[in-house]
Amino acid sequence: MKPKSGFFFIVVVLFLWSLNGKSLADDRAILSKNIISTPELVARGKTVYSTNCATCHGPEGKGDGPAAAAFTPKPRNFTAEPFKEGGAPSQIFYTVTNGMGSMPSFSSLPLEDRIAVVHYIHSLTPNKEKDTPETLAKIGLGPDYKPLTDFQAEEFPELPVSFIMERMAVDGNIHSLNPKNLIQEQKKQKAGPPAPAVPPPVVTKPNLDRGRELYVYCVTCHGENGEGSSLISAPQIAGQDADYIIAQINKFKTGSRGAHPDDESGLKMRPMAQILRSENDIIHVAHYVHQLQPAKPVPTLEGGNAEKGKAAFAMCASCHGADGKGMKAMSAPSLRYLQDWYILAQIQKFKAGLRGSDPRDTTGIQMKGMSMTVSDEMVKDIAAYLESLDSKEGKR
Repeated sequence: MKPKSGFFFIVVVLFLWSLNGKSLADDRAILSKNIISTPELVARGKTVYSTNCATCHGPEGKGDGPAAAAFTPKPRNFTAEPFKEGGAPSQIFYTVTNGMGSMPSFSSLPLEDRIAVVHYIHSLTPNKEKDTPETLAKIGLGPDYKPLTDFQAEEFPELPVSFIMERMAVDGNIHSLNPKNLIQEQKKQKAGPPAPAVPPPVVTKPNLDRGRELYVYCVTCHGENGEGSSLISAPQIAGQDADYIIAQINKFKTGSRGAHPDDESGLKMRPMAQILRSENDIIHVAHYVHQLQPAKPVPTLEGGNAEKGKAAFAMCASCHGADGKGMKAMSAPSLRYLQDWYILAQIQKFKAGLRGSDPRDTTGIQMKGMSMTVSDEMVKDIAAYLESLDSKEGKR
């Protein structure tokens, strides 16, 4: 089926909805100087694209990236299909910055990278649309490409990321994810927006002393310093982002993770999660784990090729970061200090449906789709690549 909706830059995505017009206004001087394409900008944009966009849109921009199968409609083919919101550089820049449909805002990318990737994408299009005074004005530039003095960036009320993710998991309707439509829908709901897949934590100041007391229940499997144990399939959790840990504990508590009868290690973790009865206790122990210093994992998988792993990791970097240390905005964990055997085991679980099959586990569902593109050999290569990064930087 031919896509009817706007273009996307990244998966799995599906996670971020921060429409940041103010950053656009603040940086219009830089935008003004770079809105006209140059070979240097196109070359830089190609590099940015390979890390942030190729996972969905494919290495050549044909909409055939490894994550494309998870989308309906499919990601846009830049080389053949028109842009719903216009394909002039200023229009593409607006979409990249503000997001559209299931594509999140990429305002967190450095401004220069956003501009560069726009020029690279524009270079792929067969019918290159040109900027007009109207399209330039929308991003704060005049017909002469100079910043407008009276420009006010368009802003939308921010929608909860969990709400966006749940809607995608429930109906997969790209059109229903139009921000204005969702805002109107929320206003009509007497009880407010649908409950998020993972209950939001209460606002509280983390108490590390209380976290240390609660961590005694975790020591048996995860070790005194959060180092984990291969003998009982417990991963190293030291240093992981606290919000990610909170989300995973809540998944185990609700049964959206660790409830599959064949997930042996998950079934072990579920009752342990129930011990943490309050949101405050979950927050305390999560922050305690976060401040533990992770140890450099001992490689166990043989035959990995770091150079091949670098290329394979490009599709992982969009969510887990170019350095493999995770991205809070994408709810993606750090991979740098996870043991290679654990990463392989989780990929195999996603493939087998032991993880990512519960409709409440929206991030797991997205990762399940990605896992289908990763072979065991690729995991070995990626593990070797992560090991090489750690060797260069040294122990944290």
